[in-house]
Amino acid sequence: NHALLVLPMMVSTVVHLPFSFFYHIWCARNPDKERVRGNVLRILDQVFIHVACVGYAFALSGSLFYTAFALAHNARGIYRLWQPSSPSGERKLNIFLGAAIYLVPILAWHGTQRYLLCKALFLTMVAPFCIRFLGGYSQTVFHLLAVPYQWALLNSVAPALAGDDAILNLVQTSFS
Repeated sequence: NHALLVLPMMVSTVVHLPFSFFYHIWCARNPDKERVRGNVLRILDQVFIHVACVGYAFALSGSLFYTAFALAHNARGIYRLWQPSSPSGERKLNIFLGAAIYLVPILAWHGTQRYLLCKALFLTMVAPFCIRFLGGYSQTVFHLLAVPYQWALLNSVAPALAGDDAILNLVQTSFS
């Protein structure tokens, strides 16, 4: 059962990879171009981040019920990405919330210490991207810092496939 949960996380990451790769190569080759509004490569990169969030939610929770919750949020995020009126802040918030949703089961399955480690690695990873203190190299640092984050997530995969109510019971027990 445990191996079945690692697979969605790995597949989600691999499926996202080409979209991220081509978008960031385009950014490097076109530093003066508008990178956000209407850029299909950016939209596809972010669409597949949302797709990965759903795969991660399943891998880290082991629950179809919890995955459906993550799917509802991320489907709305994907829909909003294709809306011309979607502001940059909303797009980033939707992705951040998608990640926050898939991280919650770590708290339930593995406790506060593992959860805080993953959360700290996540925030460390996104800091160069958000602050852009390294200019055009910030995204490179962001992707390099994804390696220890991914390692921590793979070591946090749910211990077994859970029944639909198992994750809810586990969360309730963890907080009581």
